[in-house]
Amino acid sequence: MSSGNGSSDLSKPNVQCVGIDLGTAGIAIGKASSNGTVDILLTETGSRRIPPALSFQGKQRLIGQPAMDMAISNMQNTIVDCIQNIHSVEDKYSSDTTRSAMCLTRVPHSLEKEVASHSLVYTVQYQLGDLEEIALSTDQIIAILLHETIRMLPQEESYNIVVAVPDAFSLEDQQHIANGCVLASDLSANKNLNFFLTPASECMRQRFIQQYSARSSLSSCGKEKPISQAADDVDVSPCTSKYAVLVNVGKAFTTFGVGRLDADSGQLDLLHTMGFRFGCDDLDAALATHINEKLNTNNVSVNMSKREGVRLLNECAHTRKVLSANRSASFVLECIGPEDRSFQFDISRELFEQVCADPLQRFRAALSDMLEQAQVTNDMVSVVEMTGGGTCIPVIQNVLAEVCGDETKLSCTLDRSECIVIGASLIAYCANNAQSNTTASATDTSVSESTTPADVKTTTNVSISPVTLNLSSETYASHIQQLKSSQQQDTAMQKIADARNHLEAYVLGIRTLATGNYRELYKQKPTDEVIDATLDWLSSHDTQNVTSEDVFIEKLNETRTQIESINLDLFKKKHTDDEARAMEAEEQRQKWSQERAKEVTEDHDFRQLPFSKRMQQVLRNKQEATELFKDGNYAHATARYVRALALTGKFIDLSTEEKVEADSIQCILHLNLAMCYIKQSAWTKAVAECDEALKIEPSNVKGLYRKATALENLKDFSAAIVVARNGLKITPNDVALGKLLKRVEAKKAKEVEKEKKLYSKMFS
Repeated sequence: MSSGNGSSDLSKPNVQCVGIDLGTAGIAIGKASSNGTVDILLTETGSRRIPPALSFQGKQRLIGQPAMDMAISNMQNTIVDCIQNIHSVEDKYSSDTTRSAMCLTRVPHSLEKEVASHSLVYTVQYQLGDLEEIALSTDQIIAILLHETIRMLPQEESYNIVVAVPDAFSLEDQQHIANGCVLASDLSANKNLNFFLTPASECMRQRFIQQYSARSSLSSCGKEKPISQAADDVDVSPCTSKYAVLVNVGKAFTTFGVGRLDADSGQLDLLHTMGFRFGCDDLDAALATHINEKLNTNNVSVNMSKREGVRLLNECAHTRKVLSANRSASFVLECIGPEDRSFQFDISRELFEQVCADPLQRFRAALSDMLEQAQVTNDMVSVVEMTGGGTCIPVIQNVLAEVCGDETKLSCTLDRSECIVIGASLIAYCANNAQSNTTASATDTSVSESTTPADVKTTTNVSISPVTLNLSSETYASHIQQLKSSQQQDTAMQKIADARNHLEAYVLGIRTLATGNYRELYKQKPTDEVIDATLDWLSSHDTQNVTSEDVFIEKLNETRTQIESINLDLFKKKHTDDEARAMEAEEQRQKWSQERAKEVTEDHDFRQLPFSKRMQQVLRNKQEATELFKDGNYAHATARYVRALALTGKFIDLSTEEKVEADSIQCILHLNLAMCYIKQSAWTKAVAECDEALKIEPSNVKGLYRKATALENLKDFSAAIVVARNGLKITPNDVALGKLLKRVEAKKAKEVEKEKKLYSKMFS
């Protein structure tokens, strides 16, 4: 079966290039722009990663962070370890026996291995149709997680997606990822998706080449560089062969690579790579074993398959992070054991390193063996590039320095947490443009009005393979049917929940009119009778098993008609006031538009530049603004975004595709300006920018979220509630919008209660 909804040809035009890091701590997705820069896509909650978690409760299915939040309260039906459990090959560096002894294997749900497909099967309690529990294969879980990740990509587009997988995965392990990719593609009917797999080491190599391509070499012979040295300051001398070691230590897996660096071109040829199951989890489990031994001396034993075991491991992870920045940490475990006792232990960095000696020795041995197999000695190594959260741990850095020479070779310039996803995106970009002389054009990294603003240099010699399905027709049909049934049930349940919440919010909102500006027109007794009857109906047994949102919609219309007929004068006045506020808001928007126009510095650039040249100017200003924003220079970032926006007004003779691209960049610039104004507490201007963005993309959830945030700070709680609800209609599972709505509704209720108390004092 094919790799997705479309062809597997990487060189097709007008195809978006996307990379995915299938990490055990979180899944990240990046998108390469037409000029080779990579943007990390944010989730609906503003996060840069989606936790690889899946949770079930009744008819409800949670994915990502909401599922991870259930990892303790609903352990039996929450899956958080699917990706690391794919690893099936045991070697001398990653012993499953050792990991099991250190309590890393926590499977509260039923878990079996299917003999025919070699796939793990998770059985969880989940009401799907007539079923009370379902069995999910590894392939299906990967499909669910990937589908949740690619939901961030716009609809009706074509994508080449390169998925980075741990080097520790065997071909059999990778096949589970490939099966998941095909299933995820078939779940995304409105996207044309072509999936490819690549090892994490190849992604690190691509990111390394891009980072160092503008520099002639790594370091001068004999010149020492501290670990904090930025790559921009690295000097080069071609007097001897240079070798680079690439290291990625994640939550569950480690990847090594060593390669020869071409000092003239910046290319890196990997001589040897290695992947094995070692990560922060191993160190946390070693510390957990030590803590458990200390608890045993106090007649307390922690069952690692229970909630207390998860709490213990979480506290170990917290202690590890504290020790990365401090010489000692206080380990606190509250309410543990049958008597709910609390314990506190002082953990020094030295003690931590001692209890982690066994996994660290495996790490050291693997690195030494890789260098030996590549026939590279430590004096030949010029730089050790560290990525992954595990390389923040001092003892890991010590081992790297010991094996590779000294600490002056250690460097962390490749984006510790995002190197893999950026590299995967670059591979997709490079392969997609291989037939368009990408390499030749990309070597010019100078920045001017007529060149791309990005320092893009990669290699066309990339290691990727299109995914193919390796499931029988019956198994595939069963898998996809179950996944689609879950999707349909999720959609139906969300519609019911939205309709119910809308009805409840309406009647509670009406009740606030009794103490607001319309209290004199509010006919309390007959109105409260209708509200109480509706709330009683909502809490009755009849509404607990509703199968359609129409029931709540009809009840809402009925209740609204009754209340408005009782309070005709009130709603007439309210309608007039709403129109007046809308006119005032429009006047403010027009005023701000005029002010913004004055802020644009006239540069008398009336050249009729081609679309691509003018877009380069826009993107360069946008990139500069983004860098200023990241550094906290919000005022200067605002000015640069305004400049970029002004340049978008100079596009001429746009084709249909160019018009779409221009609208897209204008929407992004308006949203970025809104964020700048939010950072500067310029709430009215932020609302105006969001409105401009929403004119272009009315369903842009980010625009709705930022507008609601600005309205909240303007204390226009009613308007903020409306905007937030509109956003939740588009993305019902948006956690950030949901939290914002609850927060604003609480403030609105508090405001009403405050007014109520004030008026009670006035008339007492």
